[in-house]
Amino acid sequence: MNTPKIYLLISILFIAIIFSCNTNEFTRTDNDIYYEFIIKNADSTKVKVDDILILKLIYTNEKGDVIFDSRELGKNYKMVLKKPNYIGSIDEAISMMHIGDSAIFKVDATDFYTLSRGYKTLPEEVKFGGKLIFYVKILGIADNLQVQKEKKELAIDKQKLEEDMLKDFIQKENITIKPTASGLYYIVETKGNGKKPKKGDKLIIHYTGKFINGEIFDSSLKRAKPLIYNFGDKGFIAGWEEGVSYMSEGEKAKLIIPSHLAYGEKKTGPIPAYSTLIFDIELIKIGE
Repeated sequence: MNTPKIYLLISILFIAIIFSCNTNEFTRTDNDIYYEFIIKNADSTKVKVDDILILKLIYTNEKGDVIFDSRELGKNYKMVLKKPNYIGSIDEAISMMHIGDSAIFKVDATDFYTLSRGYKTLPEEVKFGGKLIFYVKILGIADNLQVQKEKKELAIDKQKLEEDMLKDFIQKENITIKPTASGLYYIVETKGNGKKPKKGDKLIIHYTGKFINGEIFDSSLKRAKPLIYNFGDKGFIAGWEEGVSYMSEGEKAKLIIPSHLAYGEKKTGPIPAYSTLIFDIELIKIGE
């Protein structure tokens, strides 16, 4: 049984049902958005920036491989309609819609992942210069107070889950070192004999970043190119900066960084909110 093909067939049938697709050709805007309205309710409320939309959302690559399907969440999908941060964004496309509308959009895949989502590289299923196909049905606009209440409850649940996963990891890995006052776990694996970094020093570092389940999300080793930067530069998470400050030249260490020392409640690129991050770091050289 070819499960991906069956799933794709089910998804296509679902899309056909909820959008009642016809065979009209796509229309192209001046900003290179291709669109087709399946249902258009010009007399209903038009969505606007900062609205919390309740919608059905599916997007695929040009081959039809499903990348995201809001049905998998098992509940109504909500998103805040943001002010477009570049020409031709999916937010700009959705802002054309009214409550009750169904539409299909084609947008640039590279811009979506790098400019909207903050990815440094494209997912394997998306090619550079390709398009993403979005199937969107606007069901309504959510009440902001209720959404904030739900978000607060969800954040508490995610924080508790992160704490439980971290405790479980520390126990399973038999880590006996106590965290620093901030909550960082700093574990020396190969002691260095060189100097320690000070602000402004040029550092040459190899690293591998993993989630607590072992999945790698970034690695200078995989790229065969070390990270070179000046210690103290902005843009590095607090847990990384603290951990590197303890290292000596030539040292290898493991940093276990709870989300409050990383990206916290903010989803950043491939890193979900409330993610504990683990970095295996080698401080290769400290320059002046």
